[in-house]
Amino acid sequence: LSGYLNRIGECLTATELAVVVMDMLEREGKLTKDTVVKERFINLLLPFADKITKGASVDNIRQRINDAMAKRHTRR
Repeated sequence: LSGYLNRIGECLTATELAVVVMDMLEREGKLTKDTVVKERFINLLLPFADKITKGASVDNIRQRINDAMAKRHTRR
């Protein structure tokens, strides 16, 4: 968990945060595609993502996570 928190804290954009969330989704069995786009989950991440200055809304981060899921799905 601390590794993820460090990575989240280094994110400068919502897109970078979405990449970390995708890594979490792939490696952590308890997370699902539905969970990672929920407002509750995203709100848990936001206090650690304090370097994101623009686009830090829940809606924008949700969209970036959805974009990342779509991108990874098409690569496979």
